[in-house]
Parts: sequence; structure tokens; C-alpha cells
Amino acid sequence: MSRPRLCYVVFSELTAKAFLLEHFSAAAAHYDVSVVASTADTNVLRALGVLVDITPVAFARPSAPMADRAAPWALWGLFRRARFDLVHSVTPKAGLLAALTGFLARVPVRIHTFTGQVWATRAGFGRWLLKRIDALTAAACTHVLADSGSQRDFLVAEAVGA
Repeated sequence: MSRPRLCYVVFSELTAKAFLLEHFSAAAAHYDVSVVASTADTNVLRALGVLVDITPVAFARPSAPMADRAAPWALWGLFRRARFDLVHSVTPKAGLLAALTGFLARVPVRIHTFTGQVWATRAGFGRWLLKRIDALTAAACTHVLADSGSQRDFLVAEAVGA
């Protein structure tokens, strides 16, 4: 019997190295774990002793719709080929892309962890747009998590995630 397949999607290897190494190791005890990140070094996690596969997908920073147009196709193709049971994203851009492409690829469980909202300190159209992107991410997921109770309460109050 094969183990369930889990894919973490993060914007960069820095996020993976700084915040998620213990998560990857703990998940690897129960799942076949893959990580998607914008990196050229596919062995960066193995070099740190975390034995998970990393797949590079280019995400542009700052947001660049023309440069980013290949990323959703790459994620969708990966999700369809690998037949993940669960996709878990962290960081806003990775979250939006993983949630939408996971939904379209029919990944059964799609989780996003909110770790802060850049729109919280913005005003006007920029705030509205970024907030709507977070709401779209939450709507395309089967589960959403927040990194604190106060953040969860804030997201619920702002009608971003229920």
C-alpha cells in the first residue's frame, strides 16, 4: 500500500529553509513529500538533512503577470502527473497559484497557511485587490490555516477566510 502524496508549494527556498524544515521532516514520516519552490538548487533541502524532493517552478518577484504565465501551467501539469492527495501552500503568490491549479487539477485536499497580509497596511485599490486575492485563495482551498489565533480572527472579521 502506497503512502499518501503531499506537496508543499512555497515561493522560494528561503521560506522552506527558514520556516518549514521541521514540517517537511515530520510530514515525511507519514507521506511521500515533494516541495515546489522557485529555486535552481534542487538539492538545497537534502543538503540540510531533509530528505524530500524539490521541484523548481519559476515565480517572479515582484508580481509580473507576463513572467508568471508559465508557473500555473507547470503546477497544473505537476499536480496532474504526480496525483498528490494534498497540496499545502505557504506565502501569498504560491498560495494563489497552488489553490487555483490544485482546484483545477482536482487535488482532493488543498490547504493554505496565511502568515500575514500585505494588504493590512495598504489603502485604496491596492488593498482591495490584494485582499480579494487572499479571499480567492481561501475560496479555492478545502482548508485554511493561520499562524496565530489573532490572525485567524482578523481574517474572519475581514471576510477573507471562514
